[in-house]
Amino acid sequence: MKTLSLNEAEKMLAPFFLPIATSIEGGFNDFLNLQTMQNGNGRYVEYETHTKASIVHDCTKSHIIQHFDGLPKVKVGVFNRIFGLCITDVAFIRFKKFNSDLSTSNILTEQTKLYNQQAQIDGLPDAPTYLYAGYKPNVTWTGLEEIFIINRINEVIQWQISLTKYSTEQVVIPFSAQENSRESRVKIKSELQNQRKSS
Repeated sequence: MKTLSLNEAEKMLAPFFLPIATSIEGGFNDFLNLQTMQNGNGRYVEYETHTKASIVHDCTKSHIIQHFDGLPKVKVGVFNRIFGLCITDVAFIRFKKFNSDLSTSNILTEQTKLYNQQAQIDGLPDAPTYLYAGYKPNVTWTGLEEIFIINRINEVIQWQISLTKYSTEQVVIPFSAQENSRESRVKIKSELQNQRKSS
């Protein structure tokens, strides 16, 4: 079993930190916009926690596909019922909400157990390391406390990388600032164009 060390991950995944962080931030922002909507009777809907996480996940998927689809040496999509981003020869990344201890709340299926054991899973692209990228919301779900990429083996976190600075340079993300969102889109477009030129 070979997994990326922290130093290897910081070096090899660095070009992808910005688009990953921007996608997660964008997915959470999409959820916040949805939460302001009212039902047919003019009442606001209070979503259950698992519903909030599902909405953020689905919205994040859309942003990830937008930013990564078609890039060389990258595969993105659903592989054996797992949505993920495969950076060829480096890592497979799936997206989750993190609890305060950076654990995830998903059901511990056999496939999830294999993923956490860093064991090869049928239907997933070959990758030396399975990683999680995700976010910790604040208590009221009105902002993000942190965005992380983590490497875990079973229940033990081997290392973590904070991606928060790649979105707004702050611990709590002010999603209402449209200027930040626009600047992020400009930066992400520039980053991806540079990647294509250098490939």
